[in-house]
Amino acid sequence: MIKLLHTADLHLGIRFLGFGEKGKELRRAVQECLKRIVDLALRENVDLVLMAGDLFDSNTVSKKLVDYAVGELKRLGGIPICILPGTHDSYDRSSVYRRVEFQDVSNIHILTDKITSISFPELDLTIYGKANLANTGSESPISGLIKSDKIRHHVAMAHGEIAIEGKYAGDYYPIELKDIAESKMDYIALGHWHRLMDFSQGDVKAFYCGVPETLSFDEREDSGCVLLVELDDSVVNVKKERVGKYVWKTLNLDIEDYDSDDELIGEISKSSDTDVLLRVNISGVQRLEIDFDKEHIAGGLEDKFFHVEMRWDDLKIVPDSLSLDAYPETTVPGQFLRLMLKRIEESDETEKPVLQEALHLGFALLKGKEVSHQ
Repeated sequence: MIKLLHTADLHLGIRFLGFGEKGKELRRAVQECLKRIVDLALRENVDLVLMAGDLFDSNTVSKKLVDYAVGELKRLGGIPICILPGTHDSYDRSSVYRRVEFQDVSNIHILTDKITSISFPELDLTIYGKANLANTGSESPISGLIKSDKIRHHVAMAHGEIAIEGKYAGDYYPIELKDIAESKMDYIALGHWHRLMDFSQGDVKAFYCGVPETLSFDEREDSGCVLLVELDDSVVNVKKERVGKYVWKTLNLDIEDYDSDDELIGEISKSSDTDVLLRVNISGVQRLEIDFDKEHIAGGLEDKFFHVEMRWDDLKIVPDSLSLDAYPETTVPGQFLRLMLKRIEESDETEKPVLQEALHLGFALLKGKEVSHQ
């Protein structure tokens, strides 16, 4: 039995723009994730670590960060690591993997433009892979790999996107499903897509491991894992292990279910966790009679999560028929309501949210309320 640890897309050096000081903590969490991956590999006594692309977020990372990464990988001691350059850290002339820090490190093996297979006779295993030589490319990273007939176990690494209509861009090293089936590999360690996904074909097991530390709200809440892969002559077992610190969650709420700031804060607080980054999407139709204070709501939540952001983009602010009846056309509020409703009806989709917000604020002012506007 051979045990592998499959990871990809750590993106060391990534910048979390828009997070202010918290961006520093998120960058630190990505670095610490590498330490947790190494710790797991040592604890599980794996035979080999596979890094299927984008270990770094770019080829222009600092020497300090490269020293840190190489130092962590050296902690594996006799456990070898195979690194495949991806789309962010491609093997071009400026590749981070050409730096002196990666030279002559006995347990680090890098697939390049000239090295497309690395054999480990003591494991009766060969690792195959074609390094990405640029950030984009149209050539399959799997097709054309030639298996050795002198080795028992065959594992490929590939950093690219599965060529499924509607789900890929076409210029990030597309992988056809038939390429997987025809490879005849025991296992293909995929990188590039940030979700855990199974694209096994026939007897060939092929998995994306997803990001080990979640990087955005676009990734699934169950990301933040690596895969432990066991190979023997008859079966391939794949198991996920969590290594990420932060969880990014999205909560969708209908504003019609809430009558006050406190009710809304109370509902959101049910998910309270200081290791959670929470995005709250507010939708539905807001009654003009209820004025939610966005700043107050945000302030009531900031200590309950590592980060919380409220999105009100899908909120519609329109009066119901009772509101119009209560404010006849002969009154100033009534004239204002009817004028704004007509403008909203005639507006395009880009202008509509601005006019709806103006309707809400103007109505509140006419009612003598103090309002805050974000």
